[in-house]
Amino acid sequence: MLGSGEQYLAPFGILLNASPVLLSLLSTFPPLFNALAQLLSIRWADHTRSRRRFVVIGATIQSLVWLPIAVLALANLPHHLAAHLLVILACSYHALAGLVVPVWNSLIGDLIPNSIRGEFFGIRNQRVGLVTFITVVGCGLILDLSKRQSATELGFATVFIIAAIARLASARQLNQHDDPPLELKTDDYFSFWGFINRSPRSNYGRFVIFTSAMNFGVAVSIPYFTLYMLDELKLSYLHYMLVTAVSVLSQFYAAQNWGRLADRFGNKKILSASAIGLCLTPLPWLLGKSLWELCLIQVFSGTMWAGYNLATANFMFDAVTPTKRARCVAYRSIANGVTMLAGSLLGAYLATRLKSFRDGGLLGWLPSHLFIIFILSSFLRTASIVSFLSYFREVREVESIGNTALILRIANLPQLSGTTFSLLIGVFRKRTDLPGAGCDLQPKTPKDTS
Repeated sequence: MLGSGEQYLAPFGILLNASPVLLSLLSTFPPLFNALAQLLSIRWADHTRSRRRFVVIGATIQSLVWLPIAVLALANLPHHLAAHLLVILACSYHALAGLVVPVWNSLIGDLIPNSIRGEFFGIRNQRVGLVTFITVVGCGLILDLSKRQSATELGFATVFIIAAIARLASARQLNQHDDPPLELKTDDYFSFWGFINRSPRSNYGRFVIFTSAMNFGVAVSIPYFTLYMLDELKLSYLHYMLVTAVSVLSQFYAAQNWGRLADRFGNKKILSASAIGLCLTPLPWLLGKSLWELCLIQVFSGTMWAGYNLATANFMFDAVTPTKRARCVAYRSIANGVTMLAGSLLGAYLATRLKSFRDGGLLGWLPSHLFIIFILSSFLRTASIVSFLSYFREVREVESIGNTALILRIANLPQLSGTTFSLLIGVFRKRTDLPGAGCDLQPKTPKDTS
């Protein structure tokens, strides 16, 4: 669903000649609707007897949203109208995902013990990365072939139908989860505004402040890397697919190593190192123009995103008690959704104004007006780290390691070659040391700092 659907929504928007404002809304409005839906989710989940059933129903309905998106590709509507409908459908799709996310996090947190959580999610993310890589490549080839046959719209419809089938298949797998009961107590209920008021004094709240500020900086530029590749560098869909696939493959290589290091050295350390790397990722785009230069940039970017995404997800499991997880996930999503929308609107305003300045000759010396947005995004990410990264702490007892030593461990070539070997002989081999593989493990109760 990710590799064949979500990865190609932005190129589809560009095909529809969506304005910079609509491209920004396409990347940030859906996460905001996702976050708002999570508020409904935690209200409904409090009254559901089966978290598994709740998740499966939500995933099944979500899969059906891909069908009208596929129809939109074939409907031959005016591009302006089609672009607006795409934003609406993308918001609906992500809103349905928002209904699922808090309950799924609550359920999976009860199923995976603390001691192997990093390794488990590292392996999980690795396999997700492998399948995403395969589908990004496959669907990129479909789009390239369809463009050669002057049937680009049919190509997009095809990949979106693949996304619908994939989500239905995942719903079937979700239905195989164990479904332990969840007993809530009166003190497990707290409002969003109560959460916001406590955030400056709460370890988890300060973590949310940091990730929200970081997401603001990311959202300023995130829609424009695709626009830069397709509209200014004039990459074909085949080359766009290759650049995207390299990022996904890099995340695949790094995910399991990040997970093992998180178990040993803590999620805060992984978060710190990867966030510093993310501050640098927009800057090489100022120099990279050839296909291979862009691929090299994506290797570094994918590795850093793999660590950041894993650490931010796992920190919540460590810092929040099981009965509060769904609410804390939802409230963090709302905070992140609002800041991402604000960052996106800032980026859209700048993209529009800077383009008009450049067209008028004021910024004619710049190879691209988007370079200013990339530089600003890097600055804002750095400001987030300087301002907020030191304000929250690790909640587990872990080994100590410096950032340089940690990066050297991730860059260790023998480790990566070992990962490649596992891909060739058994990345999908059944594990006997993880939950669901013949053992019934119960998680320890993590420290509550929410």
